[in-house]
Amino acid sequence: MVAQTDCGIEARVLKDSRASRRLAIAHVVSSFQIGGAEQVVVDLAASQRAAGHDVLAVAIAEDPDGPCAEQLRRRGVEVHLAPKCPGLDATLTAHLAALFAAKGVTLVHAHNHLSLIYAAPAGWLHRVPVIHTKHGVSQDMQARSWLRRAASAFVDAHVAVSQPTAAVVLGRREVDPPKLHVVVNGINLSRFAPDPVARARVRAERVRAAVPLRGPAARELIARRSAAVAERCCFQTLSRGDDSCRTQCDGSRISWPRPGRRGHSHR
Repeated sequence: MVAQTDCGIEARVLKDSRASRRLAIAHVVSSFQIGGAEQVVVDLAASQRAAGHDVLAVAIAEDPDGPCAEQLRRRGVEVHLAPKCPGLDATLTAHLAALFAAKGVTLVHAHNHLSLIYAAPAGWLHRVPVIHTKHGVSQDMQARSWLRRAASAFVDAHVAVSQPTAAVVLGRREVDPPKLHVVVNGINLSRFAPDPVARARVRAERVRAAVPLRGPAARELIARRSAAVAERCCFQTLSRGDDSCRTQCDGSRISWPRPGRRGHSHR
């Protein structure tokens, strides 16, 4: 069975006449470390804030903090850490339900399996719609399948980011097929357009980081050589012979010979 491809469950919720009011959306993730699902949450939460909704991001892993937390704060998203106890945490669902009530949450969006297990029943207890997005095939697909099946009963709509992901979920009978939708994953590449000014700034920072503090003459020499290499290619032979000097420019390391030492690297 192939899941239907949808334009986005949350988009339909936001367009619903009953949801024309300002919403309070809670995104629940495992942690705020750098990852694909976490970046989707950052982008989605930012767009929802721009649309005028209140957005809360909650991380529930044992060590939940990470760089994405600051990215969310900069976008006006409230961040909350709710670290679970080791193993199966019997109190986390109640804690999340109380948090949703205190924040006036009107929509819960759980991302991946750990959030599904704890946030889906919490959203049900709080009596609000629950969406679950599966951002890929879990590494522990069989270890906690019974927990995922049980938690899926509290979900109003499941989203898979690809047809293969949806096929795996359906094959393991973890979701009710009519509830499953496919919203193809994607990243807006316009943010990665070439930026000569930013590129020059990064190169200058890397050159400065590579220069040893051994006097202005040494720093000037290394800066000149580094700039020359950066303008050509990743590898350039500076001299040849028994004592050849090769500079490898990988953006973070510059190598040059020292008396009595060859190939010493400075970062």
